[in-house]
Amino acid sequence: MRKKQKPVLGFRRPPRKRGREFELSTNACWVGMIARCYNQRNADYKNYGGRGIRVCGRWLESFDNFLADMGARPLGMSLDRVDCDGDYHADNCRWATQRTQQNNRRDNHWITVGGERKTIAMWARERNIHPRMLSKRLARGWPHTERLFIPPISPKAPRKTRSA
Repeated sequence: MRKKQKPVLGFRRPPRKRGREFELSTNACWVGMIARCYNQRNADYKNYGGRGIRVCGRWLESFDNFLADMGARPLGMSLDRVDCDGDYHADNCRWATQRTQQNNRRDNHWITVGGERKTIAMWARERNIHPRMLSKRLARGWPHTERLFIPPISPKAPRKTRSA
């Protein structure tokens, strides 16, 4: 026998139907966006509405306007603002992966090496070095040059043995 859905805050989640699954998840993004910007009881309000981030009037009017501008939410993507200090509007929003969103945070540490500007995580992934190592090297005052990406000496390197 199937368990009944428990109500969340007194409301039942609408059942997911195959044809409307994308629309429902897109609607949840729209509702969440408005709550973060205008509901002072929302846990994330301080990072959005509290900082002056707003939703454009067209999107506040209706979900249909939001859907027309952004399209349905693709699987594995969520709503992201290109300029993380800008408002929610069609020119500043996109559907993005978690990795893209993590590289678009206010608290990221950006490094410029050879004219290329990337986050620590982006450089680490590209150079196959652990991000924590890059952070520690920067904290120790290493210069923003190619030297920053020297691979670490492996602690498990074979030791030389004395010959008798």
